Amino acid sequence: MEETKPSRLTLGTVQLGLDYGIANTGGRPDVDKACGILAAAHASGIQCLDTARSYGNAESVIGRCRKVLPPEAFPLVVSKFTLPESVGRSYERMRERVMVDVETSLLELGLERIPILLFHQGPDQSMDAFGEPVARLLGELVREGLVARGGLSAFHPEEALSVLEYDTLSCVQVPLNIMDSRLQRLDGLTRLRDAGATVFARSVYLQGLFFLDPDRLTGNLREAAPWLDALRNLAGSLGMSVAELSFAYVRDLEGVDSLVVGAEDASQVLENVGLLAADGVGSELRERIRGMFSDVPHHVLVPSLWKP
Repeated sequence: MEETKPSRLTLGTVQLGLDYGIANTGGRPDVDKACGILAAAHASGIQCLDTARSYGNAESVIGRCRKVLPPEAFPLVVSKFTLPESVGRSYERMRERVMVDVETSLLELGLERIPILLFHQGPDQSMDAFGEPVARLLGELVREGLVARGGLSAFHPEEALSVLEYDTLSCVQVPLNIMDSRLQRLDGLTRLRDAGATVFARSVYLQGLFFLDPDRLTGNLREAAPWLDALRNLAGSLGMSVAELSFAYVRDLEGVDSLVVGAEDASQVLENVGLLAADGVGSELRERIRGMFSDVPHHVLVPSLWKP
């Protein structure tokens, strides 16, 4: 079986296929720029890409770029599939839908096998209902040689713990950032680590919200202003940027294997790689931070609930 241990930094690629991120002003890069982003990531030692069928044409862009990169580039690709409501609860219909997605992903990415395939959970899709069929389906795909490892991209952090119930779900991607300690309150990272699960942390910057001017927020995001001010003030008092502090907080959490962070251009890739060497966040500061942000409103932490 091919290596499925991720690099500490995983390049998120949703920006290659969609206009993504509340702080993104540049939109989607063209193919040449996208290939420059991937080339910079490979040259910087990033070995893992995160993508999904739902990320617009990101997979096809990755496939085109991989043709001009060294053959050893990005040995680990994580992709994801969804199960829309139209599929219903029939296992056969689920399998039929996912097989189409898997075959399309393999073709567009130029792979013979998807190293890691995750169920991209929707906001109303409880793993109480979807856990068994998803675990069964991913187990079959592994046995058929189409996938090396299966897992879950959890919408709600607490749902990440459902992977502990199924042997065929050994990878999990979860929203985790300096303001969002929902998984930590459940001792989730320790439980996942002890079970041998591979944990990818996404939303490290809360889709770019941390970089917005608090005075310019609109809609229900106005309620994020005092928390953004607190983050900026804390970072300043520590002599760190918001990016340095936010990145280091998640990076140093025991049990996090890789941080999924996207980039709008090659220079951002280099900035993100540089953050791997930023000052650390010790236990005393970590507890202080958790106390500071323990009451952040739920809708601020969940981008699908934002109403700018």
